[in-house]
Amino acid sequence: AIGNATCNEISKGKTGKNIILAVEITEAKEYIIKKAGPNLGKPMGFLSVSDESGPLTNVTVFSNIYEPNKHLFYKGSTLLLQGNVDTRNSKTSFVVEKITPI
Repeated sequence: AIGNATCNEISKGKTGKNIILAVEITEAKEYIIKKAGPNLGKPMGFLSVSDESGPLTNVTVFSNIYEPNKHLFYKGSTLLLQGNVDTRNSKTSFVVEKITPI
């Protein structure tokens, strides 16, 4: 496998940096940032993805990664997602740092 973790492992609490998932997008939602700051008005993405181990519904793509790769985020797209598991307000999400189409 080209990934170093599975969706199921992340769902069950695996944490760390430089985690690579080989996934298919099952849902992609765009969100326009409304919070004041340097990214106000820019788009970001929230993805649901899956691999052979099962689904992962909490994938976040911030605007610096989302904007130049927007065309890759559609249902059925297969991608290598490299990123980190981040927990905020007791909610865990996989934050994408790098994207490679496969």
